[in-house]
Amino acid sequence: VADVHRILHRGGVFMYPQERDGSAKLRLLYEVNPLGWLVERAGGRVSEGAQSPLERSVEHMHQRVAVILGSRDEVARVEAYHR
Repeated sequence: VADVHRILHRGGVFMYPQERDGSAKLRLLYEVNPLGWLVERAGGRVSEGAQSPLERSVEHMHQRVAVILGSRDEVARVEAYHR
């Protein structure tokens, strides 16, 4: 939450990418979606690297996903690196 607060005030990007084994740390339902929703309403962008986690359906309560969120330009740059 503190990182997202800083991004909303100063700009930038927050990332918690997927590990090499495919695991991720942040929970979709409780962490990624609420913070991503706030960032998008503030004019930013949220992504998993290829798609928005806000468009993903929740498969189970503690489903974990990768996240990149922040200013539109910075998130687009990180997505380009992923491609």
